[in-house]
Amino acid sequence: MTETIRETHLIARPGEASYTVLRDFDATPELVFRAYSEPELYVRWHACDAMEIVAEKFECRTGGSYRIVETVVGADAYAVRGVFHEVRNPGLIVKTIESASHPGHVALEVTRFEALPDKRTRMTGITYLQSVAKRDEWVRLGVEKGTREAHGYLRALLQELSQA
Repeated sequence: MTETIRETHLIARPGEASYTVLRDFDATPELVFRAYSEPELYVRWHACDAMEIVAEKFECRTGGSYRIVETVVGADAYAVRGVFHEVRNPGLIVKTIESASHPGHVALEVTRFEALPDKRTRMTGITYLQSVAKRDEWVRLGVEKGTREAHGYLRALLQELSQA
């Protein structure tokens, strides 16, 4: 039997230029995939507290691209863009992440959605950065806290969509 992962876990192993995020959701892989791939749903959950997101472009398909603008209340807005390299509904999204304020610093994110018993899904996301130092910087800047907050919003959204 698979142990349920109710809280978001971030694993950053020493000496590796990547980190892994694990979380189980009480929704089918198809529903979790929708929340990751449909722009009107994505902007509802992919945020930290006190942050607004606008999807200026969001084509979640193999070869598609995206550009989102994130604004933290009381701070400047910043843009993030990337390319969807592989999208397989409902099991996989592979995309790049590049901040407009740091061009050339590209990360690769591989997100998998695994079906679990009782219509649940295990989300496993691995983000590969260009160096251990860059990975450590992302961790130091709060990627774990932000991901936990976003997953809280995602959990609530999935519950809402499951009841619709």
